[in-house]
Amino acid sequence: MGNAIVTESHCARDQDWLERANDFARQEPAKAVASAFTAGLLLNVLPVGAIAGSLAGLAVTLARPALLLLGVLKACELSRKRNN
Repeated sequence: MGNAIVTESHCARDQDWLERANDFARQEPAKAVASAFTAGLLLNVLPVGAIAGSLAGLAVTLARPALLLLGVLKACELSRKRNN
């Protein structure tokens, strides 16, 4: 039931965004075309795949030390609870 509410909320938000975009395109067609062209150009020019791949690689690289640190912190926490 909770997921249905979240989905309906997202759907309503997306519908509102789409209506606003349509209104903007009707009121300012030249700006809408220029905005769409610029967004498309940026997506094609920028190395989005390389950026996403680098971020994923960085996340994988940092996962082991982060998990180790969390394990050490949890062990310290458990040790303190036993000593008290």
